This record gives sequence, C-alpha cells and structure tokens, in this order.
Amino acid sequence: MSATFSTPQGKVLRILADGHRHSCEHLAQALGVTQASIRKQLAQLEAWGLNIEGMRGSDFLLDRSIDFLDKALILQELNPDVERLMVRLDVHEEIDSTNQALLDAAPRVAGELNVALAEYQHAGRGRRGRRWAAPFGGGLCFSAGWLFEEMPQDLSALTLATGVVVRQVLLEATGLAVQLKWPNDLVWDDRKLGGILVEFTAESQGRCYVVIGIG
Repeated sequence: MSATFSTPQGKVLRILADGHRHSCEHLAQALGVTQASIRKQLAQLEAWGLNIEGMRGSDFLLDRSIDFLDKALILQELNPDVERLMVRLDVHEEIDSTNQALLDAAPRVAGELNVALAEYQHAGRGRRGRRWAAPFGGGLCFSAGWLFEEMPQDLSALTLATGVVVRQVLLEATGLAVQLKWPNDLVWDDRKLGGILVEFTAESQGRCYVVIGIG
C-alpha cells in the first residue's frame, strides 16, 4: 500500500502519474468534481514543486514520473531484525514534518522503533529551524524515533554516526561517494545532496526520546 491519497490534489496526481496527457474535462469526470476544482488542485500540485505541462491549456502532463512510496514493499525489503523492532511505519502523502510527527506521538514503551516517511513536507526543517524543502516525490524525507530508558552519554555523536551509515548505504545502492560535511550535511559533486537533523525530548525520570530526520 502506497501513501494514502486522501486529498483532492493527491487524487489528481495519482491519475497524472500514469505518464499520459489528461484533459481537464477527463480529470473532472474521473473524480466527480468541476473543472474549476481541477485547476485549483493542479495549482496546489505546482506549489508542491511539481512541473505540469499544459497549465495554460486544456491537456495536462507531468514532466517526470513519480515512484510513489510503497509501505508494503518497504516492509517486505526490511532487514528482519529491524522489522521486529518496528512497531509503527507511517507513509504520508504530505505532512508538515516527519520529525514533528514522531515528536508529537512519542511512544510510552522504550526500545521500540517508530518511522515516518512522506512524499512531501510543507514545513520540513533543518538545523536552527532553517527550512528544508524538496519537490513532491523528488527525494527521500523520513524520520526514525527511539525511546531510551536513559539519556545516552554519546548523544552528541549520533548525527555523525548517522551520516556515516547513510553515506555507506548510498555508496552501496548508487556507487556515489557522498561526502559528509560537518555537522550534518551530505554533499556530492560540491552540492548539498541531503541533511540530517537529530532532535530529542527528555523526561524528568531520565528517559529520552530521540528522533533522527533524514532528507
């Protein structure tokens, strides 16, 4: 099951993602709405960073294909040891921030993994609250949360350790020798490819909930 397309613009996008041209009339009939509504949703898709050919005409075409996140496939390909620890995997069509989603739903039981992925974040953030943006379906935006019984002594090293792991995964998957730029950037060909944001909340009894966001 891929991300749930519950919004009007998401339903329009699911049709456009087949790679064919669609008229405004066809989209309106397929979704049971007015053509004015279709044009409104197309404008929203452009705000999500998608380029749609024909915005001034009547036939519309996405300028690129989208490989939608597929929850079932992700679970199928997970390392069994990771899957046993995971109690929650949420795949969102769009969300404010995957980090914030996990911070707002901290688990009560320590030692359980929570993960959130999104096709698009409209309030993604980096260090010092800087805005982190990527077009819809144009990158990987996900977070993982873990509740520790006690505050880890080496928590400050978690960003670097995460970067080392991400670099190795990208090297194995793509052959690209991504570099790490202190403190949290992933760089390739002298350009920023991604970033890592570690956030945490501490409880009075000593427990610590850590969320790692990767974009």
